[in-house]
Amino acid sequence: MNLDFYFPTPIWWDDTNINLEPIRMLCQRLRDEDPNGRQISNNGGWQSADFKGGDHNELSTLIDYILGASERCLGDYGYAPGYKFKMLNLWFNVNGKGHSNQIHTHAGSFLSGTFYVTVPNNASDIVFYKNTSEDHIIASAAHIDTHTAISGATCRYPPRDGRMVLFPSYLPHGVLPSQTEEERVSLAFNLEIVDVS
Repeated sequence: MNLDFYFPTPIWWDDTNINLEPIRMLCQRLRDEDPNGRQISNNGGWQSADFKGGDHNELSTLIDYILGASERCLGDYGYAPGYKFKMLNLWFNVNGKGHSNQIHTHAGSFLSGTFYVTVPNNASDIVFYKNTSEDHIIASAAHIDTHTAISGATCRYPPRDGRMVLFPSYLPHGVLPSQTEEERVSLAFNLEIVDVS
């Protein structure tokens, strides 16, 4: 019997060699300017306000990299030439011990991503979740002995300094509680498709 996979959920990732120090310094400066930050999906920790791609020169190399890498995503979806991704917004997340980010999606964008700036040992993973209705049907039909890509309800990606993870904005995701005293720093972002033809 043959097995075909249709309607897969793409997740792209890459380990970069981008200079992280200017990005770390920018995060610290923004945190010093706004020590309370905001509470959106974060349980504890600190989250910056949104900012635009051109607001901080320290991020120009990273943003160029993200936009260049996202061209692969357009090809993987099969879009016609003449489209590009545009950076909508970015924000920093800083999680200390016990801090997490609840399950959420990113409305109003096509792709979302996270870029890891500082990752201590034992830092918490980002977790992606299957559609709850589909998971309910699969999990309640019978006992699952071995979870596979078809039956599994979640997948996890470990953070690493300089790692970028891109995913569809509709994909539910969260960050598990941190188990380390050191802070885990990431930069989240959203992309939209624009017609440049």
